[in-house]
Amino acid sequence: MQQKYITYQKALNKAMYLCSKAEKCKSDIRKKLYEWKANPDEYDNIINQLEEQKFIDEVRFVKYYVRDKFEFNKWGKIKIKLKYEPCCLKRKSPKI
Repeated sequence: MQQKYITYQKALNKAMYLCSKAEKCKSDIRKKLYEWKANPDEYDNIINQLEEQKFIDEVRFVKYYVRDKFEFNKWGKIKIKLKYEPCCLKRKSPKI
């Protein structure tokens, strides 16, 4: 039995909406695409389009992530680095 996927355009629109509400990194979007049952073959195309249109920006994400954790959660540099790494540093990411 073949699995039904949501359309490319619907997945892209949902990702755009999600990114317009809050900063997201690539791994966050991949998780959402999986949850929405988007076609796994289209993940990279969707993420690339989001980057081209500036919905996703890894450097911007890191800046906001660090600032929010420092200011609102009162985390220090070491805790921020330890908590951030499992989330997004599985690939090359901007240095904190």
